[in-house]
Amino acid sequence: PGDTVIVAVGTYFEHVSFAGKQVVVQSSTPTDAAVVDATIIDGSGTGIAVTISGVGSGAVLNGFTIRNGNSTTTTSSHGGGLDIQNASPQILNCIIRDNHTATDGGGIAIVGNSSPTIDGCTILSNTADGWGGGVYIFGDTSDPENVITASPLLIRCRISDNAATWDGGGIACFEACNVTIRNVLVDNNDAGEVGGGIFVGYEATAVIQNVTVADNNALGSTEGDATRVGRGGGMACWFGGATTCSSSILWGNTAKNAEGNQISLEGFSQASTSYSAAQGGSAAVYVQNDANFTPPSPGGP
Repeated sequence: PGDTVIVAVGTYFEHVSFAGKQVVVQSSTPTDAAVVDATIIDGSGTGIAVTISGVGSGAVLNGFTIRNGNSTTTTSSHGGGLDIQNASPQILNCIIRDNHTATDGGGIAIVGNSSPTIDGCTILSNTADGWGGGVYIFGDTSDPENVITASPLLIRCRISDNAATWDGGGIACFEACNVTIRNVLVDNNDAGEVGGGIFVGYEATAVIQNVTVADNNALGSTEGDATRVGRGGGMACWFGGATTCSSSILWGNTAKNAEGNQISLEGFSQASTSYSAAQGGSAAVYVQNDANFTPPSPGGP
């Protein structure tokens, strides 16, 4: 096992990198909300706040507020607050807020051969110029004969008030991704195109259990001659994306022109729901002819 570093309350204006080290970095009392609020890694708007690469589950970040990270790189996906590349750390009891990226994953980017656990975290008010205002997940498709899947677990989290210029205001599962989302609240997020709360696209898969997706918005927009459709206020599945949703609620979400206020499915995507409720029933679900939707039963609207 690696070393444990205990950090005193304070604001640290720096960019932290685990640099491949299996180390536990924690605040003095990670389960005390007041301590977490007051133990701050501040990226000062000048770079990614925390970078983690090349480590396994023995690397732990526990009980910090991570804020003001800013990734300006546009050549590949990097998170503004927390950038996880080819790593599987444990991120526990953290507040990840007010971060920005010029690409994908305003709060957190999870990229490559990565299977982190994000547990007990609040991901709040982050922005992305691309996909995934709160969280972005993408494996590695550089070798079509050896596609690498990112497989994170998000559990007991709140993902709120984030915004993406494109898809997945709260969470974007973009490609080569198999995510489990359990006991999570996804609320008040905005996407410029589809998937205000959650986006699952390009053959990514998501298992969603005991999740509330509420008051998210797929805004749609017009930029020059380009019109963004704005479908799937709560959740959108695109181009082979597949979602299994159980014991969950989609409520109060909105889409441009009311096209799939709660859910939209396009491009050979599919979603199955059980023991779940979607406000507005079938009228709030947009399904293209080539997509497949299994409605909530029992317990549906």
